Amino acid sequence: MTDQNADQSEPIGLSKLSKGEHVVALREEIMQRRGRPVRIDGKGVSLLSGLAAQVLLATERTWKIDGQPFEIIEPSDELGRDLNLLGLSYLIESGEKQCL
Repeated sequence: MTDQNADQSEPIGLSKLSKGEHVVALREEIMQRRGRPVRIDGKGVSLLSGLAAQVLLATERTWKIDGQPFEIIEPSDELGRDLNLLGLSYLIESGEKQCL
């Protein structure tokens, strides 16, 4: 993950296998950017855990409430598949976002 002085516009990369300690670090890095736009880079994901999906969903909703942009960029096919299986494919689809 990046340090606190990193450019806030830099995308946050999801790890290949987003499990346990990776998800905790992901959440911490996201929360450091609260109040600013956030982009998540999903190109390297091969398996998205339910916990990581929960963090992404909570981030999307929090950023929406805060009036800040949230975007997942360059999602891997696997990330798209996993989000679709969880009913969260709208997180990577362009256009109008739906509410669950």
